[in-house]
Amino acid sequence: MERIKFTINDRKQVWNSDPKCTGKKSCKDQFGRMIKEDHYNRRSQYGWTIDHVIPIARDGTNDLSNLQPLHWQSNLDKNDSPHFSKRI
Repeated sequence: MERIKFTINDRKQVWNSDPKCTGKKSCKDQFGRMIKEDHYNRRSQYGWTIDHVIPIARDGTNDLSNLQPLHWQSNLDKNDSPHFSKRI
């Protein structure tokens, strides 16, 4: 499976797929880092990216059920581990 470029619509769907973020402009990712919906990128302390819960490198998919909003630093820390459990 290849990584894909996510559209603005994809970003909105992923953001709203997380119960902690649905209907909110900001929330904490699964590791406790604050993210803001309109800060999608790595250029902000509140920036976030779309993370593959099960990484593509480990046979994960691009299905919405395998995607989550994650602070960019959390995503870097997680790398390709599906079991990353560091809590902030």
